[in-house]
Formats: sequence, C-alpha cells, structure tokens
Amino acid sequence: TRDFYRRESLDYLTQNTCPDYLTKAETRLGEEAARVNHFLNQSTEPKLKQITETELIYNHAKTLVEMENSGCVPMLKDGKVEDLKRMYDLFSRVPSTLDCLRDCMCDYVRKAGRELVTDQERVKEPVAFVKGLLDMRDKYDRLVTEAFRSEKKSQKKLKDAFEAFINADSRCASYLVLYIDELLKSSLKGLSEEEADVLLEKVIVIFRYLQDKDIFENFYKQHLAKRLLSGRSVSEDAERSMIAKLKQECGYQFTSKLEGMFTDMSISKETMEQFQRPEDSSIELEVSVLTTGYWPTPSVPPCRLPQELLPVHDAFQAYYLAKHTGRKLTWQTNMGNADLKARFNAKNWHELNVTTYQLCILMLFNRTDTISLDDARELQIPESELKRHMISLCTPKHRILKKSSKGKGIGPDETFTFNTEYSSKLKRVKIPLVSQKEGGLGGAGAKSVPETVEEDR
Repeated sequence: TRDFYRRESLDYLTQNTCPDYLTKAETRLGEEAARVNHFLNQSTEPKLKQITETELIYNHAKTLVEMENSGCVPMLKDGKVEDLKRMYDLFSRVPSTLDCLRDCMCDYVRKAGRELVTDQERVKEPVAFVKGLLDMRDKYDRLVTEAFRSEKKSQKKLKDAFEAFINADSRCASYLVLYIDELLKSSLKGLSEEEADVLLEKVIVIFRYLQDKDIFENFYKQHLAKRLLSGRSVSEDAERSMIAKLKQECGYQFTSKLEGMFTDMSISKETMEQFQRPEDSSIELEVSVLTTGYWPTPSVPPCRLPQELLPVHDAFQAYYLAKHTGRKLTWQTNMGNADLKARFNAKNWHELNVTTYQLCILMLFNRTDTISLDDARELQIPESELKRHMISLCTPKHRILKKSSKGKGIGPDETFTFNTEYSSKLKRVKIPLVSQKEGGLGGAGAKSVPETVEEDR
C-alpha cells in the first residue's frame, strides 16, 4: 500500500494542479476507508490510515502549499474558498502540516498589506486607503472563517499579519481617524442604528491592531472637537456609540476627555438658552464654553474684536462669571466663525460665512475702502494666521478683497481694497480657508507622530 500510494502520488503531483491533487487524495482516502469497512479486519484501519495520510498528505504538504500556479498563494489571491477548505480539511488529518498552511497565509496577507500601505495613490486618499484595509480584512476574515473553519491558530496568524504591516506605518492611526470622521460627518447618514453599528464595529477591529493608540487618540480628539464645534455630526448617538466602543477597548482613562467634551457642549447649550443678549444689540451670539484640558486646542491670545461686538461680548462674560464664581473665561477667537451681511454695491449683497479672524478683518472696511497690512496687524492676529485669512479673502473664486500685488504671496507693503464688483450665484457664501502652505507659511507635511504625543511618550 505504501509503495503504491508513494508512486501514484508522485506521478499525479507532477502532472496535475494542486486542487486536482487534493480532490484525488480526498477520493483515495475515502476509498481506503470504505475498503477497510467492507473487506478488511478493523484492526488494520489505524495502520492503513497512517500510511495513506503520510504518503498522500504529509510527504507532499510543503510542495502542495508552494506550487507556483495552483498552490496556496494563487488560491488566496483568487479567493478559492472551496479549494482552501479541502486543503485545510486534508491537512487537519496530519496536524503537523497545518503550520505550513497557516504560515503561507500569514506571509501572503502581510505582503498584500505592505503593498497596500506603500501604494502611493491609495496613501494620498486616507478614506480610500482605510476602505481598502477594511475590504482586505473582510476578505481574509471570511476566508479563515469558511476555509480554515474559524480555527483559533489561523485567526491568530491573521491578526499577526495585520498587526505587522499596519504598525509599520504610523500614518495608519491618523488615517483611521479620518475615515471615522468621514463616517460620522456624512457616510452614516440615512443608515439604521444597526447598519451604523456594523460599520463602526469594523473600524474597531482595525483599531485593535494598532499599537500607536496614543496617536489615534490625539487625532480623534482634534476631529471630534471640530465636529462638535461646527455641528457637523450626523448623529450624536453614533458619536456616543463610537466612544463607548473605544471605552470598552481601552478603559475609562482613554475616553474621559472625549466624554468631557460632550458634557461641555450640553452645558453650553443650556447656558445659551438662559443668557439674554442686551436689548440694544442686534447681534446674535453663540458661545461654547470649553473646559481647559478636555479640548485639544492651543491657547492663542484673543484678537481685538470690532467695537460693534463688544457689548454682547461683555454682557455674556459678565453673565457667565456671575453665575460661576471663581472661574476664568479665555476667549478663543482663533476658533470661532460668523455670518455677516456684506453689501458690495447698491444692488448686490451677500451673507458671508467666515471665521472670527476674517470677520474682524472685514469689519475694518466699514470705515475705509482700502487698508494696509499694518492696519490689519492692529487686530493682533498671529502673523501667519493673519496672512492666511487675508489670502483666503483674495482667492479668484471668492475675491472679497483685491490685493495690490499679483501672485499668491503677501508683500510687506501690501494693501487690500474692498471688491465692490464681487458677485455670486449664491446669496449665502462660505469663504473657505486656504491651506497653510498657500498662506505663505511653507513647511513640510504633517509629522507622523505629533509633538504632543512625543512629549507624552
């Protein structure tokens, strides 16, 4: 029997593909078992079983896995679940051969992951990159579940493979945050609670692989702050669900500041409902009072606000400090935004949505048609931010101001004139900020490990 199967297996292996051989081996093992049942003494079964499994499986396991055009790698590449399942089931008869199969799967997934991480086109688009990562995880998780029968050792090998390539690039942590940001700002819109939970749970699976959880936390706080302050979350329930999942993974300490941010927003809403603006002021004020330490906001000295805003500003400050004795309010004018009506000529006016800095700049034109850069500096806006906000008001698409020189930069003797010829098809126009590089700030791309994280480490 041994000699027969040794010769037959070698001959068949040299002339056929791996799937064909597996099918043949499966048939032969079945025939041998049936032969024992019908014709032979039962005491011969263990020895015959050991001989056939050794000759058909054990002696060729490595060769079968490594076959160039039909072995394990082509099966993984093409998602041939049935063939992989047959290979796993056959190898399970000789458990020592399974390591060869698991290692091949792990190496292949790790290599495919590295290709994804180094794909320059994908890496340029963080959301597309994470979608590719999630699709890849779904594909191989399903494969391990169906073909490898959800075996624990195979699941561990898959986990090792993902951890290896995900943690080789610290950008993965920040990209995962950007993907979650996209979900919570738009992609979850219209989905049921159950459908949203499935998407968030997939994200958590990738989060578990991350070693740079401190980088993730740093970026997550920044993007959560922007969503809360701009009111751009699709659903507060989804936001809280995501934080609950992170809390479950990492404990209270990891999410305490995130939960504190929600508390601040809730208290701010109650505060604004109770505050009454001065009767002689037509300006509507919305203030978010943020607890220092919860929010990832740099402390920037407030700029000089226009005279028109001071009555309502002072009234809120007096109201808040009277209600909360012992507290200190520091105005973060670098973070606010405003809606203002701008009349460009007798027939044309628009409502502009701008930052607080841009509001302060534009209000200077209530008194004059042209200002210099030095006039704008009197607002005490940090120099780099002043130039960036002024350039944003001079872009071809949103040319609210005309600057004296051509080009994207701002010269030392630059002057700015209110553009009375500006027009737009929209009555309400949002003025976007140019990137810091366009604002004349230069500088390299974002660091892979933020400075605050480096300090904490």
